[in-house]
Amino acid sequence: MNIILSVLFILALANNVQAQDAMISYPDPSRFEDVISAFEKEAKKKRPPRKAIVCSGSSGMSQWHDQLYDDLAPLTVIPRGFAGSNLNDQIYFADRIYIPYRPRAVMLYQGENDISLGASPEQVLMKFRELVQNIRSKLPKVRFYFISIKPSPSPNRWGLWPKMEEANLLIEKECADNEYLNFIDVASLLLGQEGKPKRKFFDKNGLYLNSKGYQIWREAVRSVIIEGEWPHE
Repeated sequence: MNIILSVLFILALANNVQAQDAMISYPDPSRFEDVISAFEKEAKKKRPPRKAIVCSGSSGMSQWHDQLYDDLAPLTVIPRGFAGSNLNDQIYFADRIYIPYRPRAVMLYQGENDISLGASPEQVLMKFRELVQNIRSKLPKVRFYFISIKPSPSPNRWGLWPKMEEANLLIEKECADNEYLNFIDVASLLLGQEGKPKRKFFDKNGLYLNSKGYQIWREAVRSVIIEGEWPHE
């Protein structure tokens, strides 16, 4: 009986998300065609190693590119973040930014822009599931590391934090229920005692992390991914 109820709950959640999908206008993923093509041209010149860790996501990841190799050393990483992206874009380009490299793991920072577009926390979860299923259907052994959606003191983002926090909780549970999924909490480390973002970790506009913020990010990520991926390096 419990199994039947669980199935009905999942179906109801999926139907609810599909209904919300009709109300959310995701931008056309093809707007990133030049960015993805540039990644592909780079790959033809440098021939990135297979069985590495592909690191993708929105600006939180793309702004980390310059330090990524050093911050995650000695792991082998392939930077593939593109600013402004959302989970729908990730799904659209998955066959071009993940599959060709046949990575052993994927590290992802995504969801912040989905919420800002009007996606519900449940929809963020469903989009994440879709991306994972898409990639694992072709690379069944790949592991995932999801970096939690960060809080931002920017007036345009702070009001959305309750939804982002809920999305984090849903994805954290999803990761706890699947051995190939890992959740990396950076959000709580950026918050002060009153539950508000510590301004010293952000740029003057309060939207992006500064160098101090990335130091926090780096330590949180390393503590999880080094332990999980060094045995496979």
